[in-house]
Amino acid sequence: MKKKDQSIIAIILAGGFGSRMGKLTNNKHKTMLKIGNFPILAHLYTQLRISLIKEIILCTGYKNEEIKKYSKNKIKNDSDKILRLIKNNKHYDYPKVIISKLPPTNSTSQRIFKIKNKIKNYNFLFLYGDTLLKPNFSELYEVFNKKKSGAVLTLSKPQPKFGKVKLKNNKVVEYYEKKQENELWVNSGWCLVRNKFLNLFKNTKYNFEEYLFNRIIKKNTLLAFKNRNFYLPIDTEIELNIANNLWEKNKKLWF
Repeated sequence: MKKKDQSIIAIILAGGFGSRMGKLTNNKHKTMLKIGNFPILAHLYTQLRISLIKEIILCTGYKNEEIKKYSKNKIKNDSDKILRLIKNNKHYDYPKVIISKLPPTNSTSQRIFKIKNKIKNYNFLFLYGDTLLKPNFSELYEVFNKKKSGAVLTLSKPQPKFGKVKLKNNKVVEYYEKKQENELWVNSGWCLVRNKFLNLFKNTKYNFEEYLFNRIIKKNTLLAFKNRNFYLPIDTEIELNIANNLWEKNKKLWF
């Protein structure tokens, strides 16, 4: 996309414990778990770099020092390596990284409220620190600009996790995989929000997305952008292993 997005700041939510990862996050933050020898955070940073985002705020909590040290010393070098691996030879500037810290028990609303003064003059893109998807930022930005929406929310369809069985007299008579087209669209992050809606936003323990989106819905200006590309939330060790296997097969899957 064209270099016109100085007015957009990216916010990565990376404050929680990542407890569903079990022992993997006992001594490491979830965003620092590796896919193909690179932390998840490096993949997200590189995606935002390709999307020409100039500034990223990391809303941290648990293992803040680990994230801060990595962002200062290694993330640029790892991003360059990822670009080489995906055979992207274009020149991209390095986004500036700002660290914001609150205790891990604080809500996502409290995290956004803490940086309110930093982003009040900017439209902002927020994404989850534990989700991989293949963004189409140009199209997302176009919808955001054309429709003059309050926010544009990226929706994706989760990969089917379970097969279905049909029973007759307690015997399995048919087995078939769930079809993705039958799944509901879910909030998958990568949401663009117009800065004026920060005026509706208060310091609260409520979930940020639910709190803010319901207010934008009342204004009838929350739009959906359907992502039909790759989407994988890294919720457990299983998804992390899936992501690593996919990376080995196709390094451009989410780039």
